[in-house]
Amino acid sequence: MASRVLLHVGLQKSGTTYLQHGLAENVDALAAAGVAYPVRRGDEFDVPNHQRAFYGLLPGEIAYVSDQHAADAAPTWEWLRGEIEQAPGAVLLSAEGLAFLRPSGVRRTVEALGGDDVTVLVTARDLARTLSSAWQQNVRASQSHSFEAFLAARADDRRAAAQRDADDVVRAPWRAYALADLVRRWGDVVGIDNVRVITNAGSPPRLLWDRFLSALDVPGLAALPQPKLTAAEAHVGLTWPEAELMASVNAVLRAQEWPLHRANELRRTIIRDGLVPREDRGPKIVIPAQWRTAVEEWAAHDIAGLQESGVRVIGELTDLEPRVPKDAEDVGYSVLDDLRAAAAAAVVAAAVAPAPGSKPARAAASVVEQRTPGVVERARLSLRRRVRGRRAHA
Repeated sequence: MASRVLLHVGLQKSGTTYLQHGLAENVDALAAAGVAYPVRRGDEFDVPNHQRAFYGLLPGEIAYVSDQHAADAAPTWEWLRGEIEQAPGAVLLSAEGLAFLRPSGVRRTVEALGGDDVTVLVTARDLARTLSSAWQQNVRASQSHSFEAFLAARADDRRAAAQRDADDVVRAPWRAYALADLVRRWGDVVGIDNVRVITNAGSPPRLLWDRFLSALDVPGLAALPQPKLTAAEAHVGLTWPEAELMASVNAVLRAQEWPLHRANELRRTIIRDGLVPREDRGPKIVIPAQWRTAVEEWAAHDIAGLQESGVRVIGELTDLEPRVPKDAEDVGYSVLDDLRAAAAAAVVAAAVAPAPGSKPARAAASVVEQRTPGVVERARLSLRRRVRGRRAHA
């Protein structure tokens, strides 16, 4: 059995993918230093982490993981458990989904890992960047809500968070953002002295890598080379206009009731081949002006909670202060509603168009002619609702 477990539990959007690739690239050097990072080469998943294994261990504990998904992942957990049992020294595991666990789920996880010597590693960056990144990631996945609607939902989640923890309920989305509460939940089980918070200053990337290696408290790791990620591996984020466009596309896909696999393929194609390669991609996503004071207050509450907890911090707590330029202007998209709706509808229509040079059947053509105006109008209505929601929070 592993003599020690180093458990990296997120937070999401804090550099986890970057770190996981770096650990996989240096798996041999880690092993030479007495730390196993179990990965299966050629696995179907493109990020070398242990997320799927914990899905298999914890059916019903992570709200976004279906029972079927958890059942399918059970063999992966059995494989990982075998790796832990065979590890001659320390074993390092990484899965940001563990940030969502309720108090009883935390205890269940630690017990499954042996529970005798578990060190919990939490990476975190400032809340403004985390929320901005989370919204665009939701949009990439299929959502069509505005950033303002997303923030309003998170505000509701935050107000309910304490009661949900007290009731030990599974679904509590704010757990993925509440850093001080996350530290408390894991500290209650493993002891606060066995929790480390590693702050992500944003740049240079090497700084996060060095801080993470330092938090392991394992000699001989300082010289490990930093991760080298391709654009695809790094999950390059969407800019604000790109996220708005994809939200519009998602509204049309939902209105047309596209099959999930086809909709996902279209989204990947648009982002990979159409958006990311462009040189001028537009402004980055920033917290809208009317939400900045609230986000700053949320972050200040978290920082104060960390200070009160006495948790060891590798980095600077000032790295967690929201970084929203005071003079940043909101991007005014409302005047482009009709254009964006038409563009979204055109993208979807093009995706189902016949290949150049072929002649569609007349019946099929008539269906397209009948459907297209309705699609555009539905997209316009969806976008107007999103804009009204945005203005309601102004």
